[in-house]
Amino acid sequence: MPINIIKRPNGDINKIECENVRLIWTNFAGHEGKYNPAGNRNFNIVLEESDAKMLQDLGLNVKFHEGRDETEPGIYTLQVKINFKSYNPPEVWMKNSHGNAQLDEDSIKMLDPLVSADAVTESWLSFNLNHYEQFTTAYLQKLLVTVQESDYEARFFDEPDSAMNTMTFHKVEKD
Repeated sequence: MPINIIKRPNGDINKIECENVRLIWTNFAGHEGKYNPAGNRNFNIVLEESDAKMLQDLGLNVKFHEGRDETEPGIYTLQVKINFKSYNPPEVWMKNSHGNAQLDEDSIKMLDPLVSADAVTESWLSFNLNHYEQFTTAYLQKLLVTVQESDYEARFFDEPDSAMNTMTFHKVEKD
């Protein structure tokens, strides 16, 4: 997973870009849960050890989670928060075999079941950093995901729209 740090001319970090990230523990809808207050939208990304160390050095709260048993390796994760109420809300795009769709605050929740079903085959994201007194938080800036549809979904959406081109318009002349 390549990580690219984009800096401003003064040397401060502008944003961090991650390609082919694995998304886990998603809560795009902002549901209340054991580890999440109601309304908080977020997800975690899985990091390689070297990337985890680099982001920790930047002050981000990277966590290590032990495997369930000795056969399962542990993983490093970083939580990325989503704030549509900010002055610069995130831009989220979903791509499938039928094109691209921009998701908004209401439609982003459709990604939760897709990620949990491993239907997201490719992802790219960028996030900016908010520095507080003792910690730094990653806030989503842009997310691009490619979704693999089932065969049924592909056939269903390939049907031509029966209502397409049923309306005709005539030019109205001004008096």
